[in-house]
Amino acid sequence: MMIDLYIVRHGQTTWNVQKRMQGRLDSALTKKGVEDAKRLRDYLATTPFDEVISSPSGRAYTTAKLIRPNETNMKTDPRLMEIHLGKWQGKTDDEIYHEFPSEYDHYWNAPERYYNDGGETFTDVMTRVEDFLQEIERMHGGGRVLMVTHGVTIMAFLSIVKKHSLNNFWSAPISEGTSLTLIRLDKGERKLLVEASVEHLSLVSVY
Repeated sequence: MMIDLYIVRHGQTTWNVQKRMQGRLDSALTKKGVEDAKRLRDYLATTPFDEVISSPSGRAYTTAKLIRPNETNMKTDPRLMEIHLGKWQGKTDDEIYHEFPSEYDHYWNAPERYYNDGGETFTDVMTRVEDFLQEIERMHGGGRVLMVTHGVTIMAFLSIVKKHSLNNFWSAPISEGTSLTLIRLDKGERKLLVEASVEHLSLVSVY
C-alpha cells in the first residue's frame, strides 16, 4: 500500500526567537508561529488525512491542533520528539558554545562524533525514526498521514530517506517553522517528494 507522510515542523516558538535550545523542554508558540500554522491549515484544508500523529511536546501538539482543529482522534508518539539535549536544554546557542565548545563543534560539524552526557546522539534519533517508519510501513493500510514534529527529527527522516551517512546529517537545509516535507512509502521504497516547503507562508494572511 502507498503511504504519503506529510511531515511538518512545529511553528516558531519564543525560544526559537531567543536562539535557545529546547530539546525535550518546551516554550510557547509566538504570534508568528500561530499564524503560520493557520496558513498551513488553510493550505491543507482540502487534503484528507487518514491519521494525524504529533510529537507529545506542547509546541508540536499545539501546532497540530491549529492545522487540524476538528481532528478528534489525534495521536502522539514519543519517537517523534526532538533530540534530547541533556544539559544544553534551556541554554542559548552562545551559552552552549562557550560552556561546551568541543561538543558544540561536533554537533554542527562532526555529527558522527557528537556526544552529550545525559542526552541523545544523532544515531539515537535516527534509530527511533527508523523504527517509526518501519511500523508505519508494516501496520498502516495506505493513504495520507499528517505528522507534526521537530527540526532534528525531520533531519533524521531526510537522512534515512536520502541514505546519507551520519557525517552528512546536516547536508539538507534546516526546516523552517511549519515547513512541509512529503515522503512517499511505496512497496518498500521511500521517496522524497517535497522537502521543507514553505509555500503556504506566501499566502496572504487574514489573521
